[in-house]
Amino acid sequence: MIDRAAIFRGEILTLASSAESTVLARAALARLRAIYECDDDALRAIHETLPAGALWERTTKARTVIAFDPAIRAASVALAVALGFSRAKLAHDATRLRVITPGMHRIDAARRAFYVHRDTWYGSPRAQVNAWIPLFDVDARDSFALWPSAFGVKVDNDSHTFDPARFEFQAARPSDMPYPRALATPPGEPYFVRARAGEVIAFAAAHLHGTTRNETRTTRFSIDVRFVDLDDVSRGVGAPDDDNASRGDVLDRYTREAS
Repeated sequence: MIDRAAIFRGEILTLASSAESTVLARAALARLRAIYECDDDALRAIHETLPAGALWERTTKARTVIAFDPAIRAASVALAVALGFSRAKLAHDATRLRVITPGMHRIDAARRAFYVHRDTWYGSPRAQVNAWIPLFDVDARDSFALWPSAFGVKVDNDSHTFDPARFEFQAARPSDMPYPRALATPPGEPYFVRARAGEVIAFAAAHLHGTTRNETRTTRFSIDVRFVDLDDVSRGVGAPDDDNASRGDVLDRYTREAS
């Protein structure tokens, strides 16, 4: 169980793998093995064996499967409950798959995946807790970074360009949708995430963060889920978010678990 108040004060938690996170990670890996038609070793080298077009096609399919698979949704909810969220008050986004290949930052169409941002700039509520799970071990060379010194500090950004009516998360086709990002160098030093497969990195959606370059020789696979306690929202509880100028609220897209 996590202390959400501490999360909203800026704490970044690395939680040991649990029964719930292991079930979720294993379910995701099982779907990936089937879609990419390979074992784990080949999966990590998939960028070397599949042409770019085929890799994109299978990754797009994998994202859809991970987002809508009933067993993965159930495992994500079980993780939320284990983290201390009440099922009756839970709202959660679809489980998202992230696939970062070596050198991907040099591909023009993929550069937006590396923008430094706050999720709240994309309409997420400031009461949102992000749970990020690597499917294989990661370190500073192939994970993501957060800027603790930027927590609660205004950072120049273009979040005013975000319009939820036009935006589709993990769109299958390139588009001209604005992706908000920091326009200035973040203050302080980045905190590079290091984690073993199945561990959970929990942090506030309002933390400034971004995917780092993959400087290894293997493809990075991770999943993440966004959890919100609806009572936190109604009470106005959450992380500081003073530099957010985005329009709209994506909470209405999240699944409510209450029957």
